[in-house]
Amino acid sequence: TLFPQTITLTGEVVNPGQYSILDGDTVLDIINRAGGYSDDSFTEGAVYLRKDVAEQQKLGFQRSADELEDSLVSIISNMNVQITEFSLAPIGRLISRLREEEPIGRFVVDVGYLSLKTDPIKNFRVRGGDSLYIPKRPNTVSVVGEVLYTASQSYDPNLTAHDYIEQSGGLKEAADKDRVFI
Repeated sequence: TLFPQTITLTGEVVNPGQYSILDGDTVLDIINRAGGYSDDSFTEGAVYLRKDVAEQQKLGFQRSADELEDSLVSIISNMNVQITEFSLAPIGRLISRLREEEPIGRFVVDVGYLSLKTDPIKNFRVRGGDSLYIPKRPNTVSVVGEVLYTASQSYDPNLTAHDYIEQSGGLKEAADKDRVFI
């Protein structure tokens, strides 16, 4: 290519910006080139975006829309029930949203220093157009879902997940205690 390939680093890195990619560069190479992470970094919340992942996700959305339409036609043709445009409107909106949605190309990465230094699979090669955002370490815990009071609370390392749930009034009767997500 005539122009150098670049990757963009934003958020909690010492020197955020665009970095040229040299042949064979890995994500750790680029992070080091940016001076590493700031003291406030939260690598567990990293957002890594890649264009070809977005393209794959878009194709997946299109396939899902096609399959949903085919299933709908099959169900309607096998039923002896009168179906109106009004009753199909919510499904039609869902299919339209699937077709119009532009995915961002996010994929899950582990960019903690120890992981990148010790696991060559996690220290993958970067590509032109990629971007990495490292957020600030949060200082709150949000408790949402089937709890009495949805709330954000100050983080206290001495508290457990159960403590935070109790501070939010506890679980509602409808809550599935075996499927709490942290």
